[in-house]
Amino acid sequence: MCHSTSQQWHLPRAPSEASTWREEGGHGNATICSDGRDQTTYAPFELFKNQGKPECFLQFYKWDWLFMTYAGDVVDEAINGYYLNGPGIEGLVRAALFANAMDPDGSEMFYNSEGDCCRIEFGSHLDAAVRTADLAAEMIKDRQKLLNAIAVARTQGFED
Repeated sequence: MCHSTSQQWHLPRAPSEASTWREEGGHGNATICSDGRDQTTYAPFELFKNQGKPECFLQFYKWDWLFMTYAGDVVDEAINGYYLNGPGIEGLVRAALFANAMDPDGSEMFYNSEGDCCRIEFGSHLDAAVRTADLAAEMIKDRQKLLNAIAVARTQGFED
């Protein structure tokens, strides 16, 4: 099992199923399937590694999961008034990075979220994509971490 150097939000993950190939070169637990994506390691986010440009990107569009998981907290598609759309989730990811002493505006990142899709592109920087995916998944699956990310997003100006 690989262990990340991520700080407070890291939880180790079990290896993924067969029919996938493991990305070599110390890229954490990312397991990219033959279709170029990892749908399980960082769920509900998906990590993509393509042949084209951008080579690596992280995406969130599992709205049913989000609204079902936090049904008791969501009012008018928002939690505590924080709107949960593509750019809103992007702001939460940026907050998770900031809260873990990572630069949310690193030169290897390009934010390309709009409407109902959060998409963060990393060019060919798979290491940065994996670190970001790990923190994003930990944050969105834990109610307290999500609420903390909302607070950080607001104080740091990451809110949509």
